[in-house]
Amino acid sequence: MLVTGERFTAQHAYECGLISYIAKGDLDVFTSNLAAEIARSASSTLILGKRAYYQQKEMTIQEAYEFAGRVMALNFSMDDSKEGVTAFIEKRTPHWK
Repeated sequence: MLVTGERFTAQHAYECGLISYIAKGDLDVFTSNLAAEIARSASSTLILGKRAYYQQKEMTIQEAYEFAGRVMALNFSMDDSKEGVTAFIEKRTPHWK
């Protein structure tokens, strides 16, 4: 689409893997719910993941896998990750720092 300017349906974008979900109904309600779901996540984990994503974009696949492994290990050692696992096991809402 970027190169050709071709337009296509949301269904086609979904089938091609360009999008992972098609919002049905009120888009404002869908986006508000998605934003609320993201806001419930630990900001430390989101920040770490987003930074890692952009850093690995310029790496070879082998470098990216090695880097991602180190990032996941770091993430798992963070207090918010421990809280998330504990909350999941205890079937309660996590309390992020």
